[in-house]
Amino acid sequence: MKLGRPERIAAEGRRPDLNHITIPPTRHVRPLPPLPPSSYSPPVKVDMPLSEYEKNVRTHALLVGIAFLVILPIGALVPRYLRTFTNRSVYSWTLTREMTN
Repeated sequence: MKLGRPERIAAEGRRPDLNHITIPPTRHVRPLPPLPPSSYSPPVKVDMPLSEYEKNVRTHALLVGIAFLVILPIGALVPRYLRTFTNRSVYSWTLTREMTN
């Protein structure tokens, strides 16, 4: 079985000569034509009042965001920090509970 050039070089354990590799030129891609100015319209601002359900959803999202981004890390980090000063972690848990209530 006769091996081709890359296979023969790999079989001999030599590094391939990269001087013979040619890269084909890239194709020229034409840019898209610009949109006509008349097709652009600025966004329309619609000022509609929120329904009661949407107000509840917005309030719920705000409270959940505060709970997970502020209160939860405080509840986890403060007791760990206070545990270094006392062996009684009950005090740190109580302090954290009182801060978040």
